[in-house]
Amino acid sequence: MTFFSDPNPPGDITMKNATTNSIFVKWTPALFMENSDGFNYTVNISNSSGTTDYSTKALNQTLTNLTSGTPHVICVRTTGPLGLQSESVCSGNIITKPHPIRNLTAETLNTTAIELKWDRPEDYQSTYRYQVQISGCTSPSRDASTSEEKIIISSLPPGTNCTFIIYVEVMNGTRGEELKISHYTSKIFLTKFLL
Repeated sequence: MTFFSDPNPPGDITMKNATTNSIFVKWTPALFMENSDGFNYTVNISNSSGTTDYSTKALNQTLTNLTSGTPHVICVRTTGPLGLQSESVCSGNIITKPHPIRNLTAETLNTTAIELKWDRPEDYQSTYRYQVQISGCTSPSRDASTSEEKIIISSLPPGTNCTFIIYVEVMNGTRGEELKISHYTSKIFLTKFLL
């Protein structure tokens, strides 16, 4: 009679890349299990929508069809003969990137202020914040932040071309793709009076 014991767990999980809809993770092999027949790895990914399992013999997995800007917990366990399983090794929250904002516009309000407006990104979530970087017309460059889809940038020099970079940021500092726009403030026109 052959007896089987529970297999050893895999090593630590490392996140190598995350996009708006996928996460690529890898891990080190379970002790004494590398290249062993009858063993594989079960990868479980969970988020607020539920859980999904993947099975692989490789030491990495690309998890797809994920929701952008969302935290996921990924666990890997070794599966052996008769379905025996090791303890799971889990990651912390791994967050997919948010989509970028859409339809960014800029409007001059006066000699020192410009208003920026945009539409919410795909898969918008209430926890999103929009980060704005202002450069080219201020020294040093400035940063601003808002949770609304518009912002007025004031105290700018008159008649100057300013560059604005805007991106979505979610928890733990995960950033989406940047969008950039440049726009001028109004010039100051001096009226000459003849006496």
